[in-house]
Amino acid sequence: MDGFIGREKELALLEKEYRKGSSLILVTGRRRIGKTRMIKEFIKDKESVYFLATNTVESELMQDLWDCIRPERTGGRAAGWKDVFSQLADGRRKVLVIDEFSYMAGMTGDFLIRFQGIYDGILKDSGVMTILCGSHMSLMRYLSEDESSPLYGRFDRRFVLWPLRFSEIPGSGDVRADIERFSVHGGIPRYMELMDGGDLREDVRCNIMEPTSMMFSDPLVVLNSDTGESGIYLSLIRAVANGNHRSSDIASALEMPSSKLSPYLAKLIDTGMLRKDYPVTENNEATSKKGLYMLTDCFTAFWYRFVYPFRSQLMRDNFSFALSYFDREFIEGHAAFVFEEICRQHIIANPEIIGFLPERIGRYWNNNTEIDVAAIDPTSQRAFLGECKYKSDSRVGRHILNELRKKAARIPELKDYEMTFGLFSVTGFDKDVKGQDVILFDLRDILDNQSR
Repeated sequence: MDGFIGREKELALLEKEYRKGSSLILVTGRRRIGKTRMIKEFIKDKESVYFLATNTVESELMQDLWDCIRPERTGGRAAGWKDVFSQLADGRRKVLVIDEFSYMAGMTGDFLIRFQGIYDGILKDSGVMTILCGSHMSLMRYLSEDESSPLYGRFDRRFVLWPLRFSEIPGSGDVRADIERFSVHGGIPRYMELMDGGDLREDVRCNIMEPTSMMFSDPLVVLNSDTGESGIYLSLIRAVANGNHRSSDIASALEMPSSKLSPYLAKLIDTGMLRKDYPVTENNEATSKKGLYMLTDCFTAFWYRFVYPFRSQLMRDNFSFALSYFDREFIEGHAAFVFEEICRQHIIANPEIIGFLPERIGRYWNNNTEIDVAAIDPTSQRAFLGECKYKSDSRVGRHILNELRKKAARIPELKDYEMTFGLFSVTGFDKDVKGQDVILFDLRDILDNQSR
């Protein structure tokens, strides 16, 4: 992947804050998500100080920042944090970036209290735009959302970066190949850079399954850095990656009582590794018992399913078992589900296609029915229901539409709704479905919504 892509909204908001004058900005997101790359793109044409904090003692951090702020001046020692930050308040408009601020925030003592006083007394009215960036999502969230945090209420904006959407990534012209590649790297910029871009199977073998590659073990590195102890969290994520999405199913897979899982699941949600999905018809998610736990990015889901179980063989350069499983399960067992999410994002980005503005877009499920794409507006009582088919050969025919209509009739929450139906297909449609009361989406529609 060459050059910088995506993050247009975030960069525009950062520019807006920069024009205002002094401001305090928080940027967080999982490792490899592109936080530093986005910030460097933002400051490339501005006077700025970029400082990467490290896990060292406070006195060394203080001196390192002192030297970073005044590189043209040699020698001298910082007398204290106030002395360090005062060097910035020279009346010139500039940006201060402290990357991996988690190391500074987690230092013993009262650093955050002192930093609050420095910001209020020196930086706030100095014309300096201060950006604090870190990958420890729960700690960074504490800084801005917890009333006990010394910095609570002081941030002008808080950015949480997530993987790039499929539509944000430049297309190759082969939409199906792009979908399958996306279902592996998951829109995570660092992984996009590391993959070669050639034959996908060979790319997976050389850059993910190969033990010398960074991607071979990186999910474990990310898990350890975010949780501090990988045992139970590793088992939880493996259970979800293997298709256990209800808390009861996860507990069964781990042979643990459901009641003991709650704090671990909450921690994984807090770190951004898991999310909890609900049917679009749920009005009160706080009390709903229908939530499903899902991995937030498809690379993690791919890795735990197609790499982790075969690590012992792969460490001995035996790729046959892993590649055989990849050949057999990748399309229908992984890429097809990623395609469903791409279809949902297509409706989110283009709601005018379905003829009304939905209040909620997602999925629907109950004990006997699942809908891949569901969009509803409770006020006007209108609903759009879509079926996604990611097949290798056969076109989608009228029987799929008939099955979708039957499933819609089994949704009690939508019994009085005006229904619109849609079919999504990568192989096109049979003649018998064309001309029916249905919206058809093929690869051309997705291509039109993909960055080029």
